[in-house]
Amino acid sequence: MTTSLTFTGIGRISEARGCKAILVCLMFAVFIFSALSSMAGDSPTFDEQFHLYSGYNYLFLRDFSIGLAQPPLARLLAAIPLAVTNDNNPPRELWAAPLPRHSDYSTWWQYEAARDFYYGLSNPARSLFWSRFVMVLVGAALAAFVYKWSVEAFGFKAGVLALVFCILDPNLLAHARLVNTDVAATLGIFAAVYSMWRYSRTPSHKWLLASAAAAGAAIVSKYSALVVLPILSLFVLVNVLLQMRVGGNVSVLRVAWRASGRLVAFFAVVLVVVWICYFPDLSSQFQRPSSREFSEAMRIAPSSHSRILSAGELLFPSHFLQGLTLVVAQQKHPPPAFLMGEYSSSGWWQYFPTCFLIKTPIPLMAALGLFVYLASRRKLSIHAVANLYLMLPPVIIFGSSMASDLNIGIRHILPIYPFLFVLAGGIASSTFANRIAGKLVVVALCLWSAFASIRTYPHYLAYFNELIGGPENGYRYLIDSNLDWGQDLDRLSNYLIENNVQDIRLKYFGTALPEKHGIKYRPLPCEPVAGTIAISVTCLQGRNGPSCYRWLKKHEPIERIGYSIFIYKIGDPPRE
Repeated sequence: MTTSLTFTGIGRISEARGCKAILVCLMFAVFIFSALSSMAGDSPTFDEQFHLYSGYNYLFLRDFSIGLAQPPLARLLAAIPLAVTNDNNPPRELWAAPLPRHSDYSTWWQYEAARDFYYGLSNPARSLFWSRFVMVLVGAALAAFVYKWSVEAFGFKAGVLALVFCILDPNLLAHARLVNTDVAATLGIFAAVYSMWRYSRTPSHKWLLASAAAAGAAIVSKYSALVVLPILSLFVLVNVLLQMRVGGNVSVLRVAWRASGRLVAFFAVVLVVVWICYFPDLSSQFQRPSSREFSEAMRIAPSSHSRILSAGELLFPSHFLQGLTLVVAQQKHPPPAFLMGEYSSSGWWQYFPTCFLIKTPIPLMAALGLFVYLASRRKLSIHAVANLYLMLPPVIIFGSSMASDLNIGIRHILPIYPFLFVLAGGIASSTFANRIAGKLVVVALCLWSAFASIRTYPHYLAYFNELIGGPENGYRYLIDSNLDWGQDLDRLSNYLIENNVQDIRLKYFGTALPEKHGIKYRPLPCEPVAGTIAISVTCLQGRNGPSCYRWLKKHEPIERIGYSIFIYKIGDPPRE
C-alpha cells in the first residue's frame, strides 16, 4: 500500500513537472514564432547590411578594420549562416582578393560597400533571414535567463509571469529579430550579473568565472556594455564583505586582499574572452593605424581617454582600442537628435526617460509599481542581496545612458529590461497574488501584455504604448530606430503593386536600394510638388533640424505603411 502511494505521488510530481515544461516550451515557441513571422515583411534596416558585411570580413577575410565603432562578436554570429547556406556567391571571389580599401575606417564608403556586398549575394533575402534567425536564438537565450533567474529568486509562478512580460515585449521582439548588436550585449550583461548573483549565493569560482566570461562577451558585442564592469566590480567587493562578515572577520586588509585577488581573476578572464574574439586579427596587433578618421578621433577625444587607450595597447587588441577611441570621439560629437518636435546636437537628459515612458508596455510598468508597493508593505519576500542585484544594474545603466549625448533609440537602454521582467514577475510570489483579487490582477496584466503585442504585430519596431495613443502617434515624439529604421520598403513595394501606382515621388530613410525591391520612383524634392508621394517619417520630421518637407504636414496621408512611411496624394495647385 505504501509503495503504491509512493509511486502515485511520484507520478503526480512527474506529471506536474511535465505540464510546467510544456507550458514553458509553448511560451518560447510563441516568442520564436512572433519574431520569425513578423520579420518576414521587413526589408533590411539601416545597419543590417553593414553588420553582415563587417561579419563577413571578420569571419572569412580576418579583417577587423571594418566597422570599428562596434566590436565583432554579434556580427561574427550573424555572418555564420553565410557559410552554412553558401549564399556568398559572387562575393566568394573576395576570399582570394581582399575588398578594396580606403584611407578611413568608419565613413560612408563602408555602407556603400556593404550595400553592394548584400545585393551581390546569390540570395540576399535568404541570407538576411538566416542571419536574423541567429539573433532570434540570442533573444531566446535571453528569455531563458530571465525565466531561470525568476524561478530561482521567486518561484515557478513568478518565472512564468516574467517570461510572459519578456516574450511579449514589443521592444525585445523588435530588436531580437534584426541583425544588430543590442540584444547580444543585453544577453551578456544580464548573464554576467545573474552569474555574479549565483556567486553571492554559492561562493564557487565557477560562477565568478562564468560572470567574467559573460561580461567579456558583452563588451565584445557592444562598447556601451563596458558599463557592466564597474557594476560587477562593485558586486565582487560586496560579496567579499558578506562572506567575511559571515566568517566573523572584517579586517580591512583581508577584505582588500581578497577583493583584489578576485578582481584580478575576474578581469583576467574578461581579457581572455576579448582576445579569443580578436584572435584571427592577431597579425594587425603591432600595426599603427593610418586612418585619417582614427587620427581625427585621437585629436578630438579627451586627452585622458587618449592616454588610457594608449596605455592599454599591450593588454587589449589593437582594433578593439581603435574602435573604443572612435566611440569616445563620437560621444563628444554625437549625431543630431529629435524629441517631441525639438532638435538638439547635444541631446537631452530627459530623452531616455521619455523613451521609457512611452515605449514601455503599460502592464509592465504597472507590475513594477505593484512590486515596489508590495515589497514596501512586506507582502513580497525578497532577499536584500537579490534586491540589490536586480535593481542596481538597471539604475546604473539607465543613469549612464541619461548622461550620454547619444540620443537615437530606446535600444540603448535595452539592457535594463530583463531585470525589470524579473522584478515584475516577482509579484506572482506575493501573498496578494494568492487572493482572488490578486489573481485577477495578474491575469489582467498578462492579457494586456498580449493585447499590446498582438495589436502592434508585425510592426514591433514602431511600438508606442497607450499613453500617447499607440504607434499611430509615435512619429510626433520619436523617430530613427524608435520607429523608422528603413524596415518598410518591401511593404511599400507591395502597396504600389496592389494599388497600381506607376509614378511616385520617394524620400526614403535607409540604406536599402528601392529599385532592388521593385520600386520605380523619382526623388522627392524639397519644394512642393503634386502627385503620389511616399516619405519616411524620419525624413518628414528631420534629424538635423526642421525638415524641408514641412509643407507635407499641411496634408493628411492617405495611407501609412507600417507606421514608418506616409503616402500622400497631392493635387495640382489651383490656377489663379
